[in-house]
Amino acid sequence: MPEPKPLLLSLLLSLASLPAPLLAQDDPQPSPRVSDALGRLAAPEWSARCAAVRDLLRSSEPQGEVGAIVVGLLRDAPPHAREEILLAAGALAPEATVGTLGAMLADGAPEARAWAAGALGRVGVEAAPALESLMSALDSPDHAVRQSALGTLQQIDPERTVARLTELLRSRDPRVRRWAANGLGAFGRRARGAIPKLLSVLEEGDSATKEIVVTTLLHVDPEAAVSSLADMLRHSSQSIRHLAASRLGSLGEAARPATPALAELIRERPTSISGSEAIRTLLALDPDVVVEVLGELLEHPNWTLREQALSQLRVLGKRGRPLTPLVLEALEDGPEALRSTAARALGHVEAIETIPRLIELLEHPDVFVRKAAAQALGELGPAAAEAAPALVGVLCREESYPHRSVSRALRKISAPAVPALVDALKSEEPQARERVVSLLARMGPGARAAVPALEALVTRDRDPRVRKASEAAVKAISGEQR
Repeated sequence: MPEPKPLLLSLLLSLASLPAPLLAQDDPQPSPRVSDALGRLAAPEWSARCAAVRDLLRSSEPQGEVGAIVVGLLRDAPPHAREEILLAAGALAPEATVGTLGAMLADGAPEARAWAAGALGRVGVEAAPALESLMSALDSPDHAVRQSALGTLQQIDPERTVARLTELLRSRDPRVRRWAANGLGAFGRRARGAIPKLLSVLEEGDSATKEIVVTTLLHVDPEAAVSSLADMLRHSSQSIRHLAASRLGSLGEAARPATPALAELIRERPTSISGSEAIRTLLALDPDVVVEVLGELLEHPNWTLREQALSQLRVLGKRGRPLTPLVLEALEDGPEALRSTAARALGHVEAIETIPRLIELLEHPDVFVRKAAAQALGELGPAAAEAAPALVGVLCREESYPHRSVSRALRKISAPAVPALVDALKSEEPQARERVVSLLARMGPGARAAVPALEALVTRDRDPRVRKASEAAVKAISGEQR
């Protein structure tokens, strides 16, 4: 911090040399108030100096070159005092203020340079004389300096700024290229001249750069962005294809020109991450196209492709119901893996009319097909009430079976399944009765109709484990269990 006496002497010497109008003939020296304020500009505490600056601003006397003295404080001012000094300096000596800020921007610590660049932005178009210093700041290795300079240049000379950012897209440093691409996005359509170079970077850059360039293109020229994203759907990289499909999905109707490319990606890679994203995107644009493409795959002679298409029907939901006949065909043809996927698909598309066929599949020799049939019936919920007796019958068998899938299906069917479960409480096998009791307990209030039968088991069942489970089930269903 400068010593008070030398700074005060410097200020007084500057004051003595000031020309009119500050030392005008009818007022040969400043008023005591102004003199006092000038003296306090050399105070050790910056709070006192800021108070002096405020007093000078409030003074109605001509200030002359005093503004230059205030401007001189900018270089040494600590961060907490800069804004107040800047406000006063800009009011008292705007040209000198711009010059000093330009000098600070060219030479100083990164933090001070970043502040100077931002301060020039607050000065506004009057900061044009500092244009070259701001342009040079775009090459700074410090991100904060570059960012502050960019914000100011947007106000002063957007055309030259776009040109400079376009040049920086050629930088060997990927971080600089990404920063330049991101900066161009702030100019919107004014940056259309940079599109050829942006497209070049899009082809050559890494994944992180591509994502930023795509975002910029969406701001600068959405049509060019859609075309580029459609091309990216054919890229060999999974992550880039996924990025393209995802970004197209965020564009809504504007992404419609990419429909053919999205459909092609689904045909080639139906179950990849990018293919799944393409299905979601295309469903929002044209569901019929998705149904058509998956229908083509379901008729493909390659059963692997057919299985992949079946697995994607979960994304379509009931919109995939027109494909039900092809799904049923897959149940009768191909390996067991294809059949189990087809069975699950019937639940995905909510094909209620296939419930009788799904009930038959509960007796299929392959355990995975039986499990898939139970899962599909669960997907149909209460609408599959007619399957409850068959599901309960499977649940009560002694033989090994995926009981978890069956239990989950019965829980999803909920109350309509309770009568069949109550009937199963009459089973001669205690293990079967215990299994049914446990399921009713998990169903909670939806199984209230089973409470009388469960209460009877509490006192009458021959097996102590069944009695204990029944007592717990009554509490769970009645809401007494905590």
